[in-house]
Amino acid sequence: EEYIIGYKNKYYNLYAEDVREDLDEFLSESRVFEEYFKRIETYFEFIRMLQSEPENDFFEMCVVSNKSAIVALRRIADDLISRITEQMVKEHIKAEEEICAGFEDIKTKALTIPRSTEELLASAEYMILVKKELIFALRDRIQYCLQVGTNLVELTEMEPYHFDLTIRTINWLQDINEICDYNASQQEHYKFLFEEHLQDVIKKLNEDIEAMLPNLSIIDDMSAPEQFRHNYILLRNFMGQLKTFDDYVKWINKEEKLFKMAQTTYPKLEVMKGFIIPFAELMKSCIEWMRYLNVWMYGPFEYLEPKFVEETTENFLKEFQKNQKYYRVKIRQDQIETPICMFRGQTEDPDPDKHPVPIRLCTKMIKTIKDFTTGVFIVNIMCNPALRKRHWKEMSEIAGFDITPDAGTTLKKIIDMNLDTKLDQFEIISVGANKELQLQNNLHAMIREWDSRLFPTGPYKDTGVMILSNLDDIQALLDDHILKTLTMRGSAFMKPCEDEVLAWYDKIMRVNATLDQWGKVQSNFLYLLPIFSSKDIVAQMPEEGRLFQIVEQTFTRNMAMVLRQPLVMETAPQAGLLESLIKANELLDDITTGVSNYLEKKRLFFPRFFFLSNDEMLEILSETKDPLRVQPHLSKCFEGINLLEFDAEKNVLAMISSDQEKVLFVDQVSTAAAGGSVEKWLIGVEAEMLKAVRNEMELSYGHYPKVQRFEWVLHWPQMIVLCVSQVYWASMVHMNLRRSALNQIAMNDFFGSLNRDLNDIVALIRSTHINNLNRITIKSLIVIDVHAKDVVEDLIRMKISSEFDFQWMAQLRYYWENGDSLVRIINATVPYANEYLGNSDRLVITPLTDRCYRTLVGAYQLHLNGAPEGPAGTGKTETTKDLAKALAG
Repeated sequence: EEYIIGYKNKYYNLYAEDVREDLDEFLSESRVFEEYFKRIETYFEFIRMLQSEPENDFFEMCVVSNKSAIVALRRIADDLISRITEQMVKEHIKAEEEICAGFEDIKTKALTIPRSTEELLASAEYMILVKKELIFALRDRIQYCLQVGTNLVELTEMEPYHFDLTIRTINWLQDINEICDYNASQQEHYKFLFEEHLQDVIKKLNEDIEAMLPNLSIIDDMSAPEQFRHNYILLRNFMGQLKTFDDYVKWINKEEKLFKMAQTTYPKLEVMKGFIIPFAELMKSCIEWMRYLNVWMYGPFEYLEPKFVEETTENFLKEFQKNQKYYRVKIRQDQIETPICMFRGQTEDPDPDKHPVPIRLCTKMIKTIKDFTTGVFIVNIMCNPALRKRHWKEMSEIAGFDITPDAGTTLKKIIDMNLDTKLDQFEIISVGANKELQLQNNLHAMIREWDSRLFPTGPYKDTGVMILSNLDDIQALLDDHILKTLTMRGSAFMKPCEDEVLAWYDKIMRVNATLDQWGKVQSNFLYLLPIFSSKDIVAQMPEEGRLFQIVEQTFTRNMAMVLRQPLVMETAPQAGLLESLIKANELLDDITTGVSNYLEKKRLFFPRFFFLSNDEMLEILSETKDPLRVQPHLSKCFEGINLLEFDAEKNVLAMISSDQEKVLFVDQVSTAAAGGSVEKWLIGVEAEMLKAVRNEMELSYGHYPKVQRFEWVLHWPQMIVLCVSQVYWASMVHMNLRRSALNQIAMNDFFGSLNRDLNDIVALIRSTHINNLNRITIKSLIVIDVHAKDVVEDLIRMKISSEFDFQWMAQLRYYWENGDSLVRIINATVPYANEYLGNSDRLVITPLTDRCYRTLVGAYQLHLNGAPEGPAGTGKTETTKDLAKALAG
């Protein structure tokens, strides 16, 4: 059993089924012969192994006979080799057939008779390629096939067809040389024939050119107008011959280029072309002009187009004048050079009939054109499409007989009427007719321009109210048409369409007035709409509310009409529309006056409303139930208040500056108690503002002595800090001036304490533990402290020891007396106004500032006006504003 298994394994790759499948796949594609031989060699290796196998193997218990297995395996190997050999034979036959086909192709091309020079040269180039490359490539393929065939003979016997094919393939190496030699002889033969043919064509062309030259003399007699068409036919024949000659020249030059010969030129032919072709074009122009002239003169008069007649006549005149100039120059040049073709005659000959024929033709045509000038003038005047029956009647009266054209009228008949002396008068009538027609056309063009012009409409913001959105384009067009119509009204040519022009003018003027009134109504209506949309305002202005409802109904009705018919010229001129808009504008004027009076009453009740515009006041008054609507406008009514703090019941609790400085009111201000009157609770806010500032002042005044100054400044609003600090500074100056009468160093000690306080404040502003609000307060305090220190220093320097000295009395001083703050300067005393200022910067105080303060406060005390005077940009306005801050007024 082990012996049999070993035997099977040894020859498995010979008899296994997958080996056959692999061979089928191998033979399914064409391969190089080396691969086939390599596969056959593997099977021969098995055959050699089988040949070395013994027929019998002897064992102790038996004898094993291998003969039948060896025979079967040998048969399998032979079958596999046979299959591969068959495939190789097919491939070998195919390769030899392709080689023979290649030689056959070379033979066919080599023996093909060339029909043209191009084919001859292409054949020559191909045979060079054959001799240099193709034959050597085919020879290598033949040798390879012979080598393969030798190996195939060892495997199988060649069939007769295969054998003959191999012999034929080998013989091609000899046959192809004979074919190449034959082709070379044919090349020389046909090259000679083609060159001979080329020379014959050149000779024939020269002969034909020479033969044609005498025939050209007939051109000198081609000047009779009645022979123009016959002459042009002759010239067309000449140009046909020239075209044939040109084709021959192109063919000859092409052949010469192929044979690498010098290209021949034909100067006579070029001279003939320059002689015949321009003259033929001139003759063609003459025929065309005469055809146009005959059509215009004898054709229907009513179909003549003045613009076309005039332009065509002008173009022909320019063309003939250009030709005349060209031929004069050319003929003079020909008389000098004497070419083979030239026109007979002299340009300077006194007899025009002896001039060269082109000059005669141009002269005749120019004369006919100039003779037709009157005809062109008549066509321009009398073929005017603007002429109407009344115009023909006027011209007939001038002529003395009826000249109205009918179906039989021609230009020739009009000219024969001898109306030359009347043409100027006819021209005036024709020009007037043009003006009248142009005016009518312009009027109709304006009317048509409105056919598609629509009112642009759209909703107004979020109200849902439809309005005319943009009337600029319509208004611009309307203004333009009004100006044009006014010009038409002043025209002398308006009479035929006077009624139509006047009607159109009235219409567009009404439209213009309507749009003007509509724009005013819409603008005022949209301005008042949000006002009277508020029930609070309507309740306070019932009469104006009733009038506004009437205006609203009118506006809504008119807009509905526009939406139904958006065409401008259909809607705007309608009867009643303009009148309703005028009435609406009158009502709107009454409403506006009522609103202005209403706002004036509110301003008189709460004067700070004078700082607000009408729109801002109306926005506040239209929402009396919502006190928060006042917030955006507070800063205009109160200098320092940016916001108010409300509780849930809309009671005002505190005021807040733009820098978020907050001051609590002493008592709450109830907005509900005002009954919806904004001005009433705002008066309460004003009173509470003054009370809150005074209360803060009183508390701060008591707090000042209890803590360090640099601690005290962090607990109070800015204006409180500045005022109380200056109150204590003024009291300390008074006290130390009184002491200085007994103790000379009292003021010096006080000056030292001011320096220490200033240093403490400067150190505090550099601290990282304070907020921005405190930093602004401290910055303003430093400005005031520096001025206070400077004042004390001046008093010490001037040795002032009396509190009644002018140097001290001239300073702005603050006092706390009987629970109120007072501001004094010299002998003027002004109550501190307690107007909340918020947290703002203060100006540096200079001697000039002090002078302004003294003057302005003194004027205020005496109920006079003060007016700082000086160059621009020196601080007059800012100084006055800073004084107002100092007085909190």
